[in-house]
Amino acid sequence: MKASDYVNQSKYLKSEQLGNRRVTCTIETLSEAIFEDGNKPILHFVGKSKGLVCNTTKLTVLASLYGDDMQGWLGKQIVLAPDQVSYQGKMYACITVSGPVNTAAIQQSQPQGFSAPEAPGHPDNPVGQSFVPSEPAEDDVPF
Repeated sequence: MKASDYVNQSKYLKSEQLGNRRVTCTIETLSEAIFEDGNKPILHFVGKSKGLVCNTTKLTVLASLYGDDMQGWLGKQIVLAPDQVSYQGKMYACITVSGPVNTAAIQQSQPQGFSAPEAPGHPDNPVGQSFVPSEPAEDDVPF
């Protein structure tokens, strides 16, 4: 019997399921679940079966990105990344959230005369334009 056999049974995403990968997801719907420490919002993503439980830290990050009205988050992209957090002297696995990389903003912040290379493997993708693959690269992430 392995603990990993039980990790995937949850309807909520766990950091272990991300492996060592950052995953870009689009928020499709919101729901709420009741936990021992109160109600928490759950984010559901396009093409993914597991929801992400939002704690205060995640909510603060998302509100800073997309505003306080959570209905305004629908259709927005976020990046999920496995991480660790220290709590009461112990380290715990967690999932952090952030906004997607804005290549146009990065290009505008480059020093004058600096020319960033094109994205490797995508010579027809000039810097400052979003590259949208025909198939999402993260589809092999099992959630």
